[in-house]
Amino acid sequence: MLYEGMDVNNKAYGKLVGDKVLNEFGHMSSGAWEQCAFMNSTFADCPVAQKADETEQYSLNVAVHNPSSLDLESAKVSVPPHQNYNVMVFNKESQTFEHAYSEKSCFQDHLDNQDQTMVANCHMDIKVSTPAQGISLIKMEATKEVAAVAEPEVMTEG
Repeated sequence: MLYEGMDVNNKAYGKLVGDKVLNEFGHMSSGAWEQCAFMNSTFADCPVAQKADETEQYSLNVAVHNPSSLDLESAKVSVPPHQNYNVMVFNKESQTFEHAYSEKSCFQDHLDNQDQTMVANCHMDIKVSTPAQGISLIKMEATKEVAAVAEPEVMTEG
């Protein structure tokens, strides 16, 4: 029941994000803005999973919403382990996407809380400034170059 309520809420929130991106950046989305299904999830719970098996180039737009009273200097996006990305951040002054520093780190993680299957998961850490109570826009373009999937490190508590 809680999940169903969150799902309804996420659809309304996606519309609000789309409106805010259109107002601040002039970017009209071709579809509804989606978000990961759970907090601290693997890429399998995120919209990027729909593209995880793609062999062709594709791009994803990621809106980073910062509801806090403090500015953020980075964002973390879950991505598939076998895919590399060119990452760009929208510059409001020049009205263009510009290259952004990013670094991918991979690790073993549980698929979800019910299914204890271990999967390789990666996070893309992206240098992007998101003002307090503001939003930033990231474009991630998958490259044709497939990432070598090294054995991810096993994270431990402590």
